[in-house]
Amino acid sequence: MIFYHRTNHAEAILQNGFHDSEGSYGLEGMTLRGVFLSNVPVGCNEGAKGDQLLEVTLPETCCDLGYYELVQIDEPITHYREWCLPAAIINQHGKIRLLSDEEEQNIWSGFTSLQ
Repeated sequence: MIFYHRTNHAEAILQNGFHDSEGSYGLEGMTLRGVFLSNVPVGCNEGAKGDQLLEVTLPETCCDLGYYELVQIDEPITHYREWCLPAAIINQHGKIRLLSDEEEQNIWSGFTSLQ
């Protein structure tokens, strides 16, 4: 399964792997620890920060991905899905690569052609 992670630290992640972050991230009464991944590239409108986009490929059999999916009830429907996975799972099972601006544009072109 292919996921995306926006960052300003792609080089460090590619060299040393992901590290868990911790915070409430706007979720009242809850603290999350892990790495945020989405099924489409997200940007600042969705709370992601950074100019670099990493593609993370994980085998669907690596873990129960549904357990880590963030589903907000009583919230407006978004155009993307989001997960908060432990860095250890991504570092052990994931293939990570930095996408070029052109590759990111091609992803969005594929989505708009489906509409």
